[in-house]
Amino acid sequence: MIQLNFKQIVVFVLVFVFSVSVFSSLTSAATSTPGFRENICSRLTNFISKMEVRVSEKEQRIRGRHQDGIEKRGEKLEAWDARREERRASANEKMTDFFLKFEQRAQTDIQKQAVAVFKAAVLAAIQTRQAVVDAAIVSFRSEAEKLLAERKSVAETAVAVYKVSQKAAFDKARSSCESGVDPKTVLETLKTELKAAKDKFEVDRQAIEIVASKIRALNETKKAAFDKAHGDFKVALEKAKLDLKAAFPQPTLTPAISQTTTPTLSPTP
Repeated sequence: MIQLNFKQIVVFVLVFVFSVSVFSSLTSAATSTPGFRENICSRLTNFISKMEVRVSEKEQRIRGRHQDGIEKRGEKLEAWDARREERRASANEKMTDFFLKFEQRAQTDIQKQAVAVFKAAVLAAIQTRQAVVDAAIVSFRSEAEKLLAERKSVAETAVAVYKVSQKAAFDKARSSCESGVDPKTVLETLKTELKAAKDKFEVDRQAIEIVASKIRALNETKKAAFDKAHGDFKVALEKAKLDLKAAFPQPTLTPAISQTTTPTLSPTP
């Protein structure tokens, strides 16, 4: 299943970071507004508390959407598998009718044998293709789940480290204010430490992109397996058609064979 929406995580994490304009206004007020020096720490503490509440609420909303996403993805996969089986069943019915028409056309023992060989070859080709496709799907989903779990772990670790650094910066700012440190120094120090935490988070986040590239590579591997399975099936089908033609008079069989397209004889993979 798809795990966490990491772009949303980044958004809610970065909401914590004070903008340059906020720092500039507070710093300016701390140095130029009469009486503001005395209550700057109180205002800073209130501002930090409000930001923490906002981010906590946003985090809860994101996790709620994340859980909904997991459930919806599971439902989509189940629906996709069901549609695939339905298409295969429908194609199997058409294929049975197709084989029946050829069996009815067969007059001699040689022709009957040729139809039997043709039918066996086509069924074997279909089964082989479906087996390859199904195996590719199972492998992709299994490996993708592992990578998604890894990505989730990497992202959550990066977020946790960021939040710890951020909290330390906030706690230090509060403590400095209570200790009588100049408000301008408190704000500038907080700004510097939050930027360092953000920069560290951005570096850690690169590991998430590496995992994402692995998932894309998995998808390409699955697609390559699909393409090869389809290609091998077409080759086997064409050979079976040529062998069948040899046992029947051309005017009788050629039209029917020419209409034997891959979709007709191949249940959806």
